[in-house]
Amino acid sequence: MSLPQIKIETINATMDKMMQDTPTAYIGETLHCMVEDGNEELASCLAFVGKTLMDEMAEVDTGGLDSESLGGFAAEFSLAYASMVYRIMKSQIEANELNEAWDKVGLE
Repeated sequence: MSLPQIKIETINATMDKMMQDTPTAYIGETLHCMVEDGNEELASCLAFVGKTLMDEMAEVDTGGLDSESLGGFAAEFSLAYASMVYRIMKSQIEANELNEAWDKVGLE
């Protein structure tokens, strides 16, 4: 099983929902849902990495940065975070496929 192809309608609906909340509220709700869905480890990882990246950003001397550079740093931060989540999901799906294949070999 591979990751599903995400349709533009799903992307737009999710983005619309995200834009209705403050970033903090949206993140909190999402992390809470992850825990309710049994993904406590993922929620913990994301919270830890997010806090670590925010702590690093707090140490950046913004006085020497123009708004374009600061925006670029924020975009890079966001894309790195999203890329990590994508790779975590993809790796778990691949691990599940390998486990299923291994189980089938063991039954034959």
